[in-house]
Amino acid sequence: MGNFNYNFFKVGEKFNALVISDKHPLISSSNNENLLNTIIYCSDVSMYEGTISNGSWIKIGEKIKDIEKKYMEKIRLILSNGDFFQELDIIEKTIIENKDKWSKYYAKTNLIDIAIERLLRYIFYKDLVSEIKNIYSSPISCDLAFIMDDCVLNIDSKKRIDLTARKRNNNVECNCEDAEQYLNVIINKLNKIDCKVEDKIFVIDDLGLGKTEIQYTLGAVFAQANSHAIHHYAIINYILDNLGIKFHDVDFGYNPTTPRLEINLN
Repeated sequence: MGNFNYNFFKVGEKFNALVISDKHPLISSSNNENLLNTIIYCSDVSMYEGTISNGSWIKIGEKIKDIEKKYMEKIRLILSNGDFFQELDIIEKTIIENKDKWSKYYAKTNLIDIAIERLLRYIFYKDLVSEIKNIYSSPISCDLAFIMDDCVLNIDSKKRIDLTARKRNNNVECNCEDAEQYLNVIINKLNKIDCKVEDKIFVIDDLGLGKTEIQYTLGAVFAQANSHAIHHYAIINYILDNLGIKFHDVDFGYNPTTPRLEINLN
């Protein structure tokens, strides 16, 4: 990370820390043996009491929300930049051209993780160089972290899917042509996926007590997405039925495990 200081509590140095509330249900119910795992793998903003950035105490609240919005917008601008996509294209072409050779000589199934991490590091260093005060010396469960004026900014390039970050596309919901085009984009992306269903990924979801990170396999995520789509098909079926519109597809909105009055064994 470029910071080789091993004395994190050196006298005279400005202190940076995240303060976690011991009153959060997941923290208060976790024993000492599992407490560190709970903090690393299950923490979210609801657990945070405040942060200490460059020796200054910042209370969690509206200020934190403003900071989150500020840096999420910066990240969005950086990752939507043409330079980033151009470098991604180069990485994709290089991996496709050399995949068979690299897989033969290197015992590594994920050929993109290090390349993406280094690309992110380069892009963020380049675009935020005037705002970065220092490199955070020990990023936990992420790939790189920077000390900014008002926070410690963590960037993670691991395989993560945040199910709470979905945004609705109103055009797709209201325009059949846009919906069909969007469907074709999804199909094309699925056809280009070069992963194994048993590959491990992390999924972030809100199960009722705030965001939680859970380890999945890629196949499990696809299965969940498929079941969720069927669930929405069933809702569409109810709406069509109430509107008096007949949809002549007996399988639309039915999961193979859904009980039916009649079963056609043929």
